[in-house]
Amino acid sequence: MTRDSGFVDIVRRYDVLINGEALGRIKNGGVFECDIPPGKNSVQLRVDWCGSNTVEFEAAEGEVVHLECGSNLRGWKFWRMQKIMRESPNGWIWLKTRSNAI
Repeated sequence: MTRDSGFVDIVRRYDVLINGEALGRIKNGGVFECDIPPGKNSVQLRVDWCGSNTVEFEAAEGEVVHLECGSNLRGWKFWRMQKIMRESPNGWIWLKTRSNAI
């Protein structure tokens, strides 16, 4: 997983939850790597009481799965921080799979 670099949460690390278990953290502009079991998996990120959407995927034995993440609070959305914390705390961070296509 790679995390983009942004102003919001610049000094904060996101907790990485895989299949509901916290397995590590990813820093601003950082990379997180771990082994995952083959089969169906889910990934979510958390920072305090806020977090990301949940990404679910099937992983084959030995397959490498690439994900990307970052803060949704960019540009004008920064001014909606309080509203996001109250109304959609799992919209704080974006999380998606990255295409392996070149």
